Amino acid sequence: APAWHLAPPAALPARPESAQPFTLLPGVLDEPLLFTRDASGSLSLLSNACTHRGALVAPAACSGRELRCPYHGRRFGLDGRFRAAPGFAGAEGFPRPEDDLRSLPLQQRGPLQFFSLAPAQPFAAWMAALDARLGCRVFFKCENLQRAGAFKARGALNAVRALSDADAGRGVI
Repeated sequence: APAWHLAPPAALPARPESAQPFTLLPGVLDEPLLFTRDASGSLSLLSNACTHRGALVAPAACSGRELRCPYHGRRFGLDGRFRAAPGFAGAEGFPRPEDDLRSLPLQQRGPLQFFSLAPAQPFAAWMAALDARLGCRVFFKCENLQRAGAFKARGALNAVRALSDADAGRGVI
């Protein structure tokens, strides 16, 4: 999925030192992802598949300073970095960078978070193309979100259609 996706607001953990799993495009991609917030409140997006056997690291919302895979007990920081595995203390060449949970790009525009599994273009270029196509700079407002995380497209479209030519030219919505 080389596109940028809007992060569902309900999938973002509200508190520091917490994690919230969600599935990208259930029934289509079924990509297990995990939003985390560290002690300082910084948001990260990680793969929710353990790097050992692919088990869900966080099958449900959780809180704490680290994540623990329920399959073999591998432990990861909220930034996805591998911390430890039972029975591997002092093992040569372990851990390796590929033992970390995959971190995904996360970008913010206004109050919204966007992410991509493998972006085909930088976020700024993607937003610039959207702005150019619409003929104005696009901004998002929290009031435009439903609890389910769906953008109220019909209301926004009606607001755009009701703009005078002068307001539309200035990008005022």
